[in-house]
Amino acid sequence: MSVPKVEVLHTPGEYLAMEREAFERHEWLDGLIYAMAGESPEHSLIGTNALTTLGVQLRGKLKSIECSLPLADVYDRIEFPAATEDDVLG
Repeated sequence: MSVPKVEVLHTPGEYLAMEREAFERHEWLDGLIYAMAGESPEHSLIGTNALTTLGVQLRGKLKSIECSLPLADVYDRIEFPAATEDDVLG
């Protein structure tokens, strides 16, 4: 008979504290922390091209932090209990 796996739930604050010290990137969803895959050169190029295109389209229209285009490593809190790390936020 196998023993059921016990899942430890973490608060958003615990996740962010752990993430500050982590070598790898992770994602928090409903109290569970998942490892994220590393970025490939192709993925980086796609993100750079998307950010550049959006920046040109929105030039002169970015009046507040609510409409900005940060690069990677920016954490976003959305309506349901999740924290994601986005490549481009708009």
